[in-house]
Amino acid sequence: MGGTSTGFSCASLIGARVTRPCTYVPGYQKGDKVVSSKIYIPVAINSRDGKTSFMTLTAWGDKIAQLFAHYLRKGKEMHFINARHANFKWQMTTKEGTPVLNNDGTALEFDRPSYVVTDFIWGSDSNDIMIADEKLAMTEVAQGLRGPNWKTLGHPDNLAYKAREAQRVAQPYMGGPTFGHAEVSKASLAAQANNAYVPVQNLGGVQNIPVDANGNAVATTIVNPNTTQPKVGNVTYESLIAAGWTEAQILADSRFAVLKTAHDALLAQNALLNTPAPPLTEVAAF
Repeated sequence: MGGTSTGFSCASLIGARVTRPCTYVPGYQKGDKVVSSKIYIPVAINSRDGKTSFMTLTAWGDKIAQLFAHYLRKGKEMHFINARHANFKWQMTTKEGTPVLNNDGTALEFDRPSYVVTDFIWGSDSNDIMIADEKLAMTEVAQGLRGPNWKTLGHPDNLAYKAREAQRVAQPYMGGPTFGHAEVSKASLAAQANNAYVPVQNLGGVQNIPVDANGNAVATTIVNPNTTQPKVGNVTYESLIAAGWTEAQILADSRFAVLKTAHDALLAQNALLNTPAPPLTEVAAF
């Protein structure tokens, strides 16, 4: 037989819109096995005859999953130039991530179509996204976090904004129920809680923290508490915020709660140092 005995099918999805938060599955290491991160992207496509098709795409790889987690939101338009199609066995779980079993105790599985993104082009933002981004920009400009000329290409404010965005997107997942605008897979969170696996990014992000045999932190000593950026291992309060953590999540994590305490102490210290001296007349009154 001439030719080849194998092949693959692919599809293009033009004008797809993200319908809800993506689901991020962090990469992990279990024994000698290392699996890269992936992200599930729920989209809808409106056809010319007025019908709407819904499907979920998958993007594999730490960098692309991280990029999509930060930038894909409900309403975002995307053009997936190439997505490979295949069917695979999918283990059914409850909404909480608990596996569903057959009567004989084996995992309940079903065939699920998969579209794996291999090439894409960014599309337009929805009106809701543009309004939200504009409000955020106005707030950050008012707070001094973003220069007023951040939109002007080549301006120092624009370059500083781009550098900050690049740093924010480069921050790896370090735990928690969300990552960027994506929700973290409930099954992944359950596995982490049960020490079934440790996210690969965590191995580097908190490598200087002493851990026990199960990978749990046994000490939360701040490495450099007297600097402007206290650290636990290689993690700072600012890096957690940039990665999408809330203050409540930081306080709830035994590894990083001390960073929030140190951050508040520094703010209080700076506020004290910046308090103006009383007028001379008040001093003379004593």
